[in-house]
Amino acid sequence: MFSGDLLRRYFRYFVLIVSIIVVVMGFFWLNFLYTRHQRELTSIEESTAIYLQEEARNQARLLEQWGEEIKANQLIALEDLLVQQASLLKAGVYDIFTAHGAQGENRADLERLISNLSLSGDLKIQLVVGELSLGVPLEIGEDLAEGNNYLEDKIVNYGHVTSPDYYFWIQANPQEYVNQKIEGSFRDFALWDDDIYLKDSRGKLILPIGGYHDEEGFYFEEFNDYTGYSYGYFISKSALSQAIDNRKDLFESFLRSHVVEIVGFLIIFIVTTFVIYRRGLQLIEGYYTRLNDEILDAFRNELSLSQSPNFQHFALGDSFDSIIRESRLRSQDYEEKIDKLSKELKKNKLDRLLLERKIMRLSELPFTKEILHNYSLENFSPRDLIELIHRKIDPDMSIEILGSKEIIRSDLGLFSGLVEEIFKLSRDENRNYSIRIVRDGGQMLIYFTLKGMDGIEDDKMQELKNRAKLLDGVFLRHQLEADTLHLVLSLNDIRNEEV
Repeated sequence: MFSGDLLRRYFRYFVLIVSIIVVVMGFFWLNFLYTRHQRELTSIEESTAIYLQEEARNQARLLEQWGEEIKANQLIALEDLLVQQASLLKAGVYDIFTAHGAQGENRADLERLISNLSLSGDLKIQLVVGELSLGVPLEIGEDLAEGNNYLEDKIVNYGHVTSPDYYFWIQANPQEYVNQKIEGSFRDFALWDDDIYLKDSRGKLILPIGGYHDEEGFYFEEFNDYTGYSYGYFISKSALSQAIDNRKDLFESFLRSHVVEIVGFLIIFIVTTFVIYRRGLQLIEGYYTRLNDEILDAFRNELSLSQSPNFQHFALGDSFDSIIRESRLRSQDYEEKIDKLSKELKKNKLDRLLLERKIMRLSELPFTKEILHNYSLENFSPRDLIELIHRKIDPDMSIEILGSKEIIRSDLGLFSGLVEEIFKLSRDENRNYSIRIVRDGGQMLIYFTLKGMDGIEDDKMQELKNRAKLLDGVFLRHQLEADTLHLVLSLNDIRNEEV
């Protein structure tokens, strides 16, 4: 059978073993994760470097496409600009001639008109009215058709108006115009992404990245024949370090969460096991209590445990029945022996006391008569002594004492023992004692009325008589009555006698 200490020991061993297993497995698991993480970092660093290099290449290619689109769009815009400026020039000349008419008066207005139109797109304009030539002299030397004409490195818009009669040429350098637009657009792009850079056909850095030559990183550039620029994109190596650091932070967070999970599991496991242990201990204690109650009930009421459901395992019922029978037999044997020895002891005590009294009575020695006999005699009130013995022996017993507190001289110990034996005669729940004390000449008579019993064993009666003899008295059964025992004790009153 299990005890609380044994269960506690098993509980501690169980918790300790499981905790050690969880900690060791957790350590190996975390070590495995860390080793795999270190290997992954190397692989991630290589793959990230490849990715960043490819990203720089893709961004540079995207910049190159943007440059081509810008050039194509700006060439179209330049053609439209030349056509637009030619229209404005025609309208302006017409207004000037309509307003002034005379050539001498409109020269200044024509020069102002040409100057204003030249500012748009860095254009060069020549206007010939009769013998008057205004603007920038252009040496074209070719026959041009009206509208836009594409020459080697420029675009010229030619126009001839008959009324008033004049000619004009509007010239633009498309390469300079487009380069200006491309560089301006990429400067705007750099405000949003400062990792782009641009070089001209001679390799001169037009749009620099601050200090990118002095910093390790990933970059890619490619020259475009169509636009005449080299487009590049730079990614600092700090981006790779940042990616690795982010991966490390993610792993550390993952590792911390695993540690928290292991610690949380241990706490939940210990708390749950403790609750189960306490509940199991309570159930076992209740089970043992029921077993103990059944065993005591079977022992007291002579019942069999073999049919009890709590004792059907491992033949416990038959074993306990055998133990109870043997215990009951031994208990009965011990009680008989104790009763026999008690009676013998009482008989021997009475015999000894009777012998001592006989010796005191027969002895003629003054020492024995005066010292020994007087030493055992005391003055006391039988009523007070009986009340004291009642409170001591049987306080629950109902008692009634009649008579005054007369003083008698006798052996206090022998008298107390006699009264105690009388109180022990009945154990009935409805027992009731009535005592009456009467002095009659040289005698003191004490009548005992015990309700709840109507008989007394001869051996017990003889014992009480022997005790009375030790007091130089007589103990008799006074009268007969159903369910009531009447006894009387007669003592010699020697309080005024000389010993």
